[in-house]
Amino acid sequence: MSEPRRSMAEIAAWIEAHADEPMPLERLAARAGISPSQLQRRFTASIGSSPNAFQRALRVGRLKDGLRRGAPVSGAIYEAGFGSVSRVSLPLR
Repeated sequence: MSEPRRSMAEIAAWIEAHADEPMPLERLAARAGISPSQLQRRFTASIGSSPNAFQRALRVGRLKDGLRRGAPVSGAIYEAGFGSVSRVSLPLR
């Protein structure tokens, strides 16, 4: 049985709550009760970025917060959900 349809705001909230987890588009689409291509279009139109970009922005924000608190770089990277230093490639300004 498929999930009931959910709003894109609900999906964004779910991504925010689980930003440190792997997030395949198919998993999000199943949660939203729509196809992956529909999710991509609807999420981008509603939220202003793709689900992947939204999750990455959340992770970068969490990484910056961790670094500002004085956490070790590797710890902040792991806690933000990146998993390894090699996965962080955005400037942190």
